[in-house]
Amino acid sequence: MEAAVRQRRRRRPLERPGAAPGGRPRHRVPRRQAPGGRAGRRLVLAGAHRTAGRGDAADVAHRTDSVFHAIITELQKRGIPGLQLHGFAKASDRPYDAILSTGAARSAPEEAATLAARMETRGLRVCRGWADRCPLEGTMNVQGRTAQLHHTTFLHAELSPAARGDGAKGTQAEAALSGLLTTWSATGRGPATR
Repeated sequence: MEAAVRQRRRRRPLERPGAAPGGRPRHRVPRRQAPGGRAGRRLVLAGAHRTAGRGDAADVAHRTDSVFHAIITELQKRGIPGLQLHGFAKASDRPYDAILSTGAARSAPEEAATLAARMETRGLRVCRGWADRCPLEGTMNVQGRTAQLHHTTFLHAELSPAARGDGAKGTQAEAALSGLLTTWSATGRGPATR
């Protein structure tokens, strides 16, 4: 009986015509199409707090030698816009609920202005990095710089503790950000949230 069980375990799946060894189909997913034929719905997480490790070892917003950066760069090459979320501590030079910018680019695509307007309509105080002098604009962010090289939309959002919390401001920020991502999905641009 043991010999029969071992024999069953060793059997390979039946080869299908046009299949690669091991039964996998030989086809490529088109560049702008996600597996399963759905545009968008990508979430890329850094996986560690930026202060973890020595120096800036885990601060992926300023490093090009990470898996995070490699994945984001590949998405940008495919023309997939990205929203990178950060949080900041409340301070006298940061009287905002959100600081929005386009990273290295000093101009704002329509989506950035629309997101700022959505947030302001919901009662959030927003600093627009493309129009105002704001702290934490993300101009040194390496993913923002590669987005500029690939002519891909990149939005950098710094959120205050209240705007990323469970209260009313958190709910309003979530609604505005969700609206942006929904718009990108509906237009087939497929957001990549970083």
